[in-house]
Amino acid sequence: MGNINNKEYLKTNKDKVLNGLKIIQFNALKEIDRICKKYNITYSLSGGTCLGAIRDKGIIPWDDDIDIEMMRDQYEKFMEVAPKELDPNTYYMLSYDIDKNYHSTTPKLMIKGTQLRTRFYIKRNYDNPICVDFFIYDYVPNDPKKRKKVTTKIYNLRTLMLFKWFGVTPRIPKKYVSFVKLILKFIPFRLIHYLHDSTVKKYGKIPSDWILETAVVNGNYGGMPVSERKEHIEVEFENQMFPVMKGYDTYLRRFFGNSYMKWLPPEKRVSHHKWSEAKFGRFVEEYNLDIPKDYEKYLIMKLNSERLEHVKKLSLDMLDEIKRICDKNNIDYFITGDDAIAKAYGIENEYSKYWRNDMSFAMTQENFKKFDKVVKSELAPKYFYQSRETEDDYKLIYPKIRLNNSIFRDNKTVPADINTGLWINIVILAKTSNNENERKKHYKKLKKLNSLIKNKWLYKNLRILKIKSFKGIISRILLIPISIKLLYKKQEKLINKYNDSNSEYYVDISGNEIHSYGINKKFFEEKNELEFLGHKYNFPSNINEYVKHIINKDEFIEKLKDLKKNNKEKYNEITKDLLPEHLEKINKRVVIFSLGIYDHPDYLLSAIFAKNEEIESATLEDLEQPEYRKF
Repeated sequence: MGNINNKEYLKTNKDKVLNGLKIIQFNALKEIDRICKKYNITYSLSGGTCLGAIRDKGIIPWDDDIDIEMMRDQYEKFMEVAPKELDPNTYYMLSYDIDKNYHSTTPKLMIKGTQLRTRFYIKRNYDNPICVDFFIYDYVPNDPKKRKKVTTKIYNLRTLMLFKWFGVTPRIPKKYVSFVKLILKFIPFRLIHYLHDSTVKKYGKIPSDWILETAVVNGNYGGMPVSERKEHIEVEFENQMFPVMKGYDTYLRRFFGNSYMKWLPPEKRVSHHKWSEAKFGRFVEEYNLDIPKDYEKYLIMKLNSERLEHVKKLSLDMLDEIKRICDKNNIDYFITGDDAIAKAYGIENEYSKYWRNDMSFAMTQENFKKFDKVVKSELAPKYFYQSRETEDDYKLIYPKIRLNNSIFRDNKTVPADINTGLWINIVILAKTSNNENERKKHYKKLKKLNSLIKNKWLYKNLRILKIKSFKGIISRILLIPISIKLLYKKQEKLINKYNDSNSEYYVDISGNEIHSYGINKKFFEEKNELEFLGHKYNFPSNINEYVKHIINKDEFIEKLKDLKKNNKEKYNEITKDLLPEHLEKINKRVVIFSLGIYDHPDYLLSAIFAKNEEIESATLEDLEQPEYRKF
């Protein structure tokens, strides 16, 4: 069948695979259209599919689903004829009426023999084939007060339904999340469905001037005028004609803003889905899809050897930006953590294949104050600076540099409601005592205080029943009456305790990155510029001696070092590629991962450049050149 939009610049494997997915979905849409036209059933393209039809005359290049909508009576008419019209070997309909384990109010046309699942579906062993979403509209009262009451009730029930099913939703205020989770544990799905369905049936079939759709993700708009959907027009969509509501302009402005005809910035042209499994089944051959054999890896959000190396490259790009800012403003910085250990052992190239531990750079309080003043204005737009001052919901003592429009969250930070993105930690070094015993006390107090702040912050949205140990439950209960501002004050006082001393030692104020009771300041008095994976960065002086002072060394790095020295054959064997057990451990830790448009070398070129006529004849190598970069 070839490419849907037949563009020559669909060159990358990522583009080809996404195009293959669209072909499968588009054939399902054509089957829906055939049935609707045969039985005079009224429907319209909806959501991003409608936007693509109006703006792009086809599927949005970076989109990966198809949406349609119809009134409830039209949907019921469709469901009457679907069983005899749909090929049972290819398609089937899914809704709560059909499958009591399906807890969405949005029915779907499912494509048999395929799979497109997030971690949620995999964890619950629930099928989620490639599909077309049906958004159904019900009537709601004309009276504004009554309409607001009814739409709010329906919306809240749908939100609770999805929250109980998925466990997360942005539609419930943060302060109520813990309470709602606990209450929902004792409320069965069938009760929520009953309350929802009875409310919809009471009003949904009484014709009025207002309607409400089933898509909870669009929020509660209190209904929409039915006049927008009374008439339909045919528009071009992937070189064929499909219906959209005549009032599409009002509809698209409501959901996508007044500038809906303009494309998003290139870095935001990515799917909002985070797939963990993708199977095209027999359709690869049946539709003669032009996709690589390992097509799944171009859709799923999972870390593998190739992506880990790329993550490292993106992190090094961030370090290059940090180095540029520091050099320009005469600020001293030093690479620390596991990367410093790997460099000292001479195994940084091999370790980079296995890497997932956070990259870090350290600076003294004096240097950090200078960095903090200039970093926000100096950083390239693709990065952002995150600290307590820049983000109310960020409570850690150490700031981060993050990659914009990427998602990189580990299982430790999932409860927190913070901006996400691939990051580099900024380790701040404060003076500590010259006395070893006092140094230990200082370090342990800092570590404990940081732990208290993290627990009060990260676990505030977790129900208490999820905490496994009795000690953990008690500690969190005791934290409830203590304000985080009070903890901040204690932390600041403790950090600055030795500022006026003639100390020869530094401590990492987070108690995390430099695992030591104190590092002699001599390691940070002179910069030691070393080559690291093709880049040059500052490391602590006398790096081999420095590494000896770091406790809790990475066991894997230690293993690599010993094997390189004593068993070269075994060393070469395990450093050829990522060990399965190591990869499994990484993917358990990283629960949400998406590099979006930065998933190089397989950028979604059609998404970046499809509106630029000058590059239609450019090669992939041409597109990698700086003059073609628009972000």
